Amino acid sequence: MLEKLNISDNNIQGVEAGIALADALAENTALRHLNLSNNGCGSECIQAFAVGLRVNRTLESLHIGSNSIATNTMADIIAVFTSKPTMKVLCEVPLKDKTLSELDVSGKSLGSDSALIVSHYLKENQALVKCDLSNNNLNYGIDGDEAATPGKLISDAIAANTVLKELNLSGNYLKASFANEFAAGLRANAVLSELDIGNNMMG
Repeated sequence: MLEKLNISDNNIQGVEAGIALADALAENTALRHLNLSNNGCGSECIQAFAVGLRVNRTLESLHIGSNSIATNTMADIIAVFTSKPTMKVLCEVPLKDKTLSELDVSGKSLGSDSALIVSHYLKENQALVKCDLSNNNLNYGIDGDEAATPGKLISDAIAANTVLKELNLSGNYLKASFANEFAAGLRANAVLSELDIGNNMMG
């Protein structure tokens, strides 16, 4: 029986695709791991997909990063994830594990839409001292307010976090608008001792 399915990078988009995925997931009782990342799904597709996700009782990990998902839609997905006992990992982040001291999700196609997940985890896990978010396209293909949104989300988390000592944000195409938002959290944080923001586009 199929327990792990990777359909990333397949240009899966639109409401109809989301409905089809939802119907399949609602009926499936074997699948444990599903990767839908980097498809450009969009919020409407993911909203439709969420209907099946709410019904499914076996899925443990789901990756929907790099899909141009709006923050409010991703918040809905996080709420569904949190409510389901079987689910453990969302976009490569073990959201329910609040004892992890190091998180390495470098090069995992998180995209800008996964910034809310990262922010949520940085706020909730007060055991985390090292976090590597490098090479995840957090600002790829976006600028201005769109690029600022992930910066604001991570900034808020950094401001609230009292234990994180090392953070790697290198290689994420980060723009000046991201940096402006992120700086506010950095000023409020009193414990971060090592920050890598190399290989970005802030100038």
